[in-house]
Amino acid sequence: MKKEERKEERKKKTKKRHNKKYYECGALRATEHYKNDTLEGLTKVYFLNRQLGAEWNNRNSKLEGITKRYYESGELCCRNVS
Repeated sequence: MKKEERKEERKKKTKKRHNKKYYECGALRATEHYKNDTLEGLTKVYFLNRQLGAEWNNRNSKLEGITKRYYESGELCCRNVS
């Protein structure tokens, strides 16, 4: 099997999905990204007023990099490095 064929075969086996969660009122509560059923990529959490509440990056379902939290007004509350 050629190198290009192996690379294409791996891409086909990788399952990626984007998950959205909602409040009962219908407002977006969170977005998450999964790769092969493992949290992978940016997660965002929102307040009921649709303002961004927090965001962080995941790698193999673990926090990686900077976590940002916001006040309901949209102002940055704090940043933590993991």
